[in-house]
Amino acid sequence: MQDLLVTEKLISKGWDVADPLGHNHAYDLLAIKGEKILKIQVKATVESKTRHKQGFYWQFNTSKGRHRNTKYEVAEVDFFILVALDVSKYWIVPYKNLTAICVKIGAGDNKYRKFEDAWEVLDK
Repeated sequence: MQDLLVTEKLISKGWDVADPLGHNHAYDLLAIKGEKILKIQVKATVESKTRHKQGFYWQFNTSKGRHRNTKYEVAEVDFFILVALDVSKYWIVPYKNLTAICVKIGAGDNKYRKFEDAWEVLDK
């Protein structure tokens, strides 16, 4: 479901989207605009969690496959698109900016907040 939501957003931003056949790729989608081809990994969470006295946050597991501690390699993914399904929020995070396997985005100052709805980073 989250792949379809991201595909819809990408198309609305002028990207063509290809869904790779099979499950042997590290990326979920290819985003294509002109000569540019980006490997996109989509990660989603169903609902926010509550942190005592600090408000709520969304938690994303950005590990690779079934092994919860394996990171993606730089050659495998260009961008992560994180989707909060309960509120239809999107964070478009370049690979180099995703430094943790467990990403929490929410109340308070957070280094990932600048990537919320930042679809323009795909064009840079």
